[in-house]
Amino acid sequence: MMTLKNSLTKENLLGTFVSIASVENIEIMANAGLDFFIFDLEHSMIDLKDLLAMIAVAENKGVARLVRVSQIDPGLCKRVLDAGCQGIMFPMIENVKQADGLLRQSSILPKVSEGSDLAGLRTMVINLMNT
Repeated sequence: MMTLKNSLTKENLLGTFVSIASVENIEIMANAGLDFFIFDLEHSMIDLKDLLAMIAVAENKGVARLVRVSQIDPGLCKRVLDAGCQGIMFPMIENVKQADGLLRQSSILPKVSEGSDLAGLRTMVINLMNT
């Protein structure tokens, strides 16, 4: 299985947020050479059924798949990971303390201990903090 880290090894990457549920658009953009998609569940009407279909197309085309979830909900996060996304972008994290708490308490991320090798992880967590 191709890991997200391996998918994103190019120096310059081209990707986009996806806010319209259309497998045809995903296929066209993948064929055009995009490196990654961020499927936006926070600011769109994309549902999990549409997400699953679009992720399948992106995976088939070898494009990295990230999802911005609408809320910090372990159940939702597990479902998007099960659908095949390779990374999650969490909304409304305002500071480092909140981000650290999310990572330490999260039931959706692999448990790692101090000194563990993180290179084998296949999932990435992205957070954009407002500063």
